[in-house]
Amino acid sequence: MTSDELNVDTWAVLMRQYVDQNLPRTRRMLERVQGGERLSDSNIAFLKRSCQQSREVLELLQIYPAYPWLFTRTVGLYAEIIDLGFRNEQASKPNNN
Repeated sequence: MTSDELNVDTWAVLMRQYVDQNLPRTRRMLERVQGGERLSDSNIAFLKRSCQQSREVLELLQIYPAYPWLFTRTVGLYAEIIDLGFRNEQASKPNNN
């Protein structure tokens, strides 16, 4: 298998995983944090893995630049979830005034 074939296969697997698994879970997570819920340990682990995987996707986008908008929107979605999750975490702590 050539390097190009490997990259195409990797891209296809990452896109299928994103559409079938990551995006639905990410949307559910966003809805929960928008509703004031805190991020669970498994949600935090998922976001860490997703951010690490985004680095791989960024490298592939240099070879196959067809979907930069998807990458940008996805990373923005992760950032929004992390920000809201942090705010919810802070709001859940007792006020020490």
